[in-house]
Amino acid sequence: MVMSTTTLLATILAGGDTPWPAAGGPTELDFLEAAALHGVTPLIAREVGRRSDNYPPSLQGAVRREAGKAAAYTLFRERELTRILDRLAIAGVQPVLIKGAALAYAHYDEPHLRTSFDIDLFVAREEMPEVCRVFEAQGYRRSQQVSGDLVMPQLDYEMQDERGVWHIYDVHWKLACPQAFAHLLTYDEVSAEAAAVSALGPHARRPSDVHELFIACVHRAAHHAGDEKLIWLYDIHLIAERLGSAGLARFAQLAIEKQVSGICAAALADARRLFDTRLPADLVDRLESHSIAVEESSRSFLHGQTRLAVLLSDLTLAAGWQERFRLIRQHAFPEPAYMFRMYNTSFRALLPALYTRRLVAGGWKWLAESASQQSRPVDVTGTPPEIGTGRIPPGKRFLDMALSGVGLVASLPVWVAIAAAIKLEDAGPVFYTQDRVGEGGRSFTVFKFRSMIPDAEAGVGAVQSGENDPRITRVGRLLRATAMDELPQLWNIFRGDMSFVGPRALRPSEIETTSDGELVSLDAIAGYRDRRRLRPGLTGVAQIYAPRDVTRRNKFRFDRVYARNQGLWLDIRLILISFWITFRGKWEHRASKI
Repeated sequence: MVMSTTTLLATILAGGDTPWPAAGGPTELDFLEAAALHGVTPLIAREVGRRSDNYPPSLQGAVRREAGKAAAYTLFRERELTRILDRLAIAGVQPVLIKGAALAYAHYDEPHLRTSFDIDLFVAREEMPEVCRVFEAQGYRRSQQVSGDLVMPQLDYEMQDERGVWHIYDVHWKLACPQAFAHLLTYDEVSAEAAAVSALGPHARRPSDVHELFIACVHRAAHHAGDEKLIWLYDIHLIAERLGSAGLARFAQLAIEKQVSGICAAALADARRLFDTRLPADLVDRLESHSIAVEESSRSFLHGQTRLAVLLSDLTLAAGWQERFRLIRQHAFPEPAYMFRMYNTSFRALLPALYTRRLVAGGWKWLAESASQQSRPVDVTGTPPEIGTGRIPPGKRFLDMALSGVGLVASLPVWVAIAAAIKLEDAGPVFYTQDRVGEGGRSFTVFKFRSMIPDAEAGVGAVQSGENDPRITRVGRLLRATAMDELPQLWNIFRGDMSFVGPRALRPSEIETTSDGELVSLDAIAGYRDRRRLRPGLTGVAQIYAPRDVTRRNKFRFDRVYARNQGLWLDIRLILISFWITFRGKWEHRASKI
């Protein structure tokens, strides 16, 4: 079996005594390009030098040259960083180095071994005016980026020195851009435990080891989910091994408190899979189990989020409608200075046309990205997910995209009315999110209008609602009867998590009680694996024809009927029947719905 280039790189980094592949393996050029892409060329140069007999002399020479360039670049950048930190200190600013630059001086034998494109500084929000003045006084200029505290809670500065070396700084006042992660660690929290970086002078500080590991795990999910860049996972490997059992216990507690235990579990598991990271035996399983049990909303970022999905998440988490409108405005209508820089003009009369172009071109790009994005599996074991069998019936995906796209636009007034009704009844959250298991065992987050009281599952867990369930609100009864609580799932259909027609999407933690009182996991019931090969649906044979309170075991039989007979015309028929049931408000009827 031929080893992939990424696997070869990871094996070398892990210290494996791997000979250079024979015919059929990667070429030297492919290997060098992959090492640069993963940001590990200097590390590879060190490991190849230790086992020189295993690798061609030409390859050894190439990685040595690149490592030498990295060392020279690091030296120039180190001098400039020390100078900038001194100037900031004079201005009363006390930044904390985060991400790559901080890790290079804390966890690597030599700082040039940890490559990074830029230098990240974490500062207090109120210090940003002074930060801007310092960078501008030192000859730096702002990069072309959207501004707005809700959209881009950072400023980028860049300068090319007299040697032609670029110095790029990202100055953050929040941990990440998505609202799901922006406030997980504040500057004050990080600064309170910061450690000195003596190699960079008296004003250099970095986060504690626990905070560095936390930031490394969160950064990967917040901005690069699904991108298995080796240098990020090697960071996690080095920090985790340095922490030891006591430090990892504190890290685990922080991950649980901040509700990102699933994200941290996935990062640790990937590092262990690639680099054999030494971790407590139950750490990953404990974090993952907790994440599933409490249904952490941050799990949706494990699969890789499109920009439109991140916007929807940000809108859900925004503090009130005023902040939601501000968020949309910052995305759609950035400051004029940004528009002038982007389109290389200063003619103000063109602004309406420039904004129109941005909305049309950018909106289309976001929709196209969302339509093509398929949900990725959550994999904390290194085992690939089960892949669904067969192709989607011809026309089914087009039907899903067309109906969901039109439905999302046409139903906007209904969304506003439902949101207002939910808020007026009990002032609780409008939306409710859950992890569901989709096609091939892939996990995704489903969105619904909340139809139960807040914290309805507290103390009882994930149990199916019954007739006259006291947890269902008055508005919720109407929503459930007409299936309007499922309206946000049009978004899941549009992005490809679900289809209009298919088996009901199950929750990872669902169980069933047998007639003799025994608790049985759904994946142990006959028919579960067959239905998991299908993309879950908003409606389907079981949803329409199965009695409301019948057991999952019996509903699975209906799903298998659909699996054997699925086709475009059957889907259209089931969709039309579903509209009829919605019009009559009979989705909650315990017996026949039609």
